[in-house]
Amino acid sequence: MGQTKDKRAKCRKKILCVHHGTGIGGASLELLYLLQKANRDAFDLKVLCLHDSEAKDLFRDNQIDVRVLDGWRSFGHSEVHWIKWNRPDILLWDGFSWFITAYWYAKKILRDEKPDLLYLNSTPLSAWAIAAKKLDIPVICHVREPIVKGYFGIRKFLLTYVLKEHVDRFIAVSEQNARALDLPKQTEVIYGFVHFEQFDRGVAPAEIPQTTRGYRKIALYLGGAATIKGFRVMVDALEHLDPGILVLFGGYYHGRSSRKDSIRKILRPKLSHYYQKLASASNAMTIGVLTNVPNWIAACDVLIAPFVVPHFSRPAIEASAMGKPVIASDVDGMEELVVHEQTGILVPAGDPKALAQAINRVCADERRAVSMGEAGYQRAKSVFNGEANTKTTFKVFEGLLKNTST
Repeated sequence: MGQTKDKRAKCRKKILCVHHGTGIGGASLELLYLLQKANRDAFDLKVLCLHDSEAKDLFRDNQIDVRVLDGWRSFGHSEVHWIKWNRPDILLWDGFSWFITAYWYAKKILRDEKPDLLYLNSTPLSAWAIAAKKLDIPVICHVREPIVKGYFGIRKFLLTYVLKEHVDRFIAVSEQNARALDLPKQTEVIYGFVHFEQFDRGVAPAEIPQTTRGYRKIALYLGGAATIKGFRVMVDALEHLDPGILVLFGGYYHGRSSRKDSIRKILRPKLSHYYQKLASASNAMTIGVLTNVPNWIAACDVLIAPFVVPHFSRPAIEASAMGKPVIASDVDGMEELVVHEQTGILVPAGDPKALAQAINRVCADERRAVSMGEAGYQRAKSVFNGEANTKTTFKVFEGLLKNTST
């Protein structure tokens, strides 16, 4: 029996997954679900976390082997996060860290771990691809956010070149992400997915505070104060909503007053204005960072995703998986997640009145809302199904391992 186990262990391929995220967001949850569905007789799995954070705890709590490399930075340059002109200090430090990682540190770690395949959970981890290529280790990289052009396009050109030359296969979470990367010969689209055992239509709804009684319909926004998520658009839409509709604002919002408030008002006056506007609105309530997102989706009548910058919206597919209609902006790629007039409504990006009108319309027509929710659920089962999409992902792994072993 012992010899049989040893033989199986030797036959298994070691996959080393590098993860740069700190919170329990979409990238962390998808990676966890992917690893949980892996064939342990075929694969030996380990996660390298660049930060000692909630993400590390998430993997360890689910019996995933984790190694923490706290203190090493990734180099992000996407629509969701990129380093602006006014922070040259961060640009220089991240660039230095990237260089050291690519040409020394990552090679040291990879020689120690000896993986058969390196899996990068996002494009900011490009330095690891360079190190792996030097050691003849095949690389798969997930594309979760579109690479931004930036001011002159120099960083995008360099990052795309590095990825093209050092990554064997890309997995894009949407067609829009694949188009933005523009490396079609190396890219396969496997949609970002939902774990239906977690986002279940039968989950108990979160308890809405008693102070909100009297509101007949609940809309849920999960973008925090992020401008790219449409925070300002959502706040501006509040004054155009019909009576009886309450909007719950989930995510991070600066709350308690501090000595930094005066500095914030100078550096970010518009954001400070929107905080004040949100605080004074009678039809809105902040509910903070959520650890029980499915329960809050269950408690709402409609989910709102008013993005102003194109990127994959996990809340949109999570709401669809739970049978809730979705109202979203028509930024590039959102039409892949929300089918206009079938699973929800798409409105012009950055238009608060159009957003409010769509919310009013869905909340006023119960039958239409239920129909949209059901259509969204059926589409999520077909397109964003974690069970099916993880199997397709592992086929990419197996295909690359097969090609590199022959």
